[in-house]
Amino acid sequence: MTQLSHVEAIEKELKQIESSNAWNQVYQKVRSDGTYDFALAEARSAINRPLNRYRDVLPYDHSRIILQHPTTDYINASLVKVESIRRQYILTQGPLSSTSQHFWLMVWQQQCKGIVMLNKIIEKNMIKCHQYWPLGEKNNGDDTISYPGVGLSVTLVSEVKHHHYYHRTLRLTETSSNKSREIQHFHYTTWPDFGVPQSPEALNKFLGIVIKNGCLDPDVGPAIVHCSAGIGRSGTFCLVDTILVMLERGLCSNQVGKVLEVLLDMRRYRMGLIQTPDQLRFSYQAIVHAARQRLSPLQNSNNKTLVSYASHSAAAAANALAIYERNAAALFNYSSAGAIDHSSLLFYDDSNVVSYMDKWGCVFTGLQITLHQFIDPRVVAGTI
Repeated sequence: MTQLSHVEAIEKELKQIESSNAWNQVYQKVRSDGTYDFALAEARSAINRPLNRYRDVLPYDHSRIILQHPTTDYINASLVKVESIRRQYILTQGPLSSTSQHFWLMVWQQQCKGIVMLNKIIEKNMIKCHQYWPLGEKNNGDDTISYPGVGLSVTLVSEVKHHHYYHRTLRLTETSSNKSREIQHFHYTTWPDFGVPQSPEALNKFLGIVIKNGCLDPDVGPAIVHCSAGIGRSGTFCLVDTILVMLERGLCSNQVGKVLEVLLDMRRYRMGLIQTPDQLRFSYQAIVHAARQRLSPLQNSNNKTLVSYASHSAAAAANALAIYERNAAALFNYSSAGAIDHSSLLFYDDSNVVSYMDKWGCVFTGLQITLHQFIDPRVVAGTI
């Protein structure tokens, strides 16, 4: 059962960092303490380098997923373990066209029940992920995609559109044996790269659907969680889920610092989890919001104020980022038809992100457009 004192400790830490405007400092401490010199030999090998979407987001040798296949055992994916709650996640990059077959082989061999996708196929005029599942005839696509190189086929069984996400049921079939499994595909579509969702409520409802469908249960294979690089949005999602389970089982404490402690430990399995101060801040907000929802009415007396504050700040950040993106897109005449597949060409490191504070004290981000040229979103929004 969730203990009020454990939730209050996290909420206290959230408010302390907020009141001192220290999110950048706290995040830089995470980057400093949570950057480990583990071996990356397999990811950096000449034969595997083209299989990485980004040159600086690589799986550690000790935690990488190893495929059983005659031509390659490599995929840019990491097994992240939280032993205290028997939780395991596979965090991976958005598949490339050349690695989609490896992705589905991993799903089959790891006996995964669910895939959590947190990005769009195209973001900011860049292809962030290959279309690795069938669109279906109703979307002018095929119902089935075959991957003969790994002896698998994927069929779209159903697709339901919700406000922030799609829930798809896919059938994964091993062609040699004709054995099939149903895979649940949860696709969150309103979370910008390097940004945060519109509200803690929206993400927590999405997480609740994933949990309700049994995709995070200990008796099934690890859930696969990916965005584009498999570290920022994916790390945020997994951190929120992990801390909420720990709170439910009384494994947090009355002392501040538990969230950061868990994040640093998770970073030992996959580099760079959580990519911006905004994402770290939002993680705290989502954790406190969801945990408060699970408390009794008596315990939960100050929940209304917190939820209102968290929703306002997250929505303001998302709105500011949307304004920036619309203006930047118009200025550079971007179009989805001209989207660039940047696989293995670019770096993903969060030094490409600049954070600002708007007049409400709400952090939002803007991406550098090209060659260190940056358009201040406050300029295009007309606030300065």
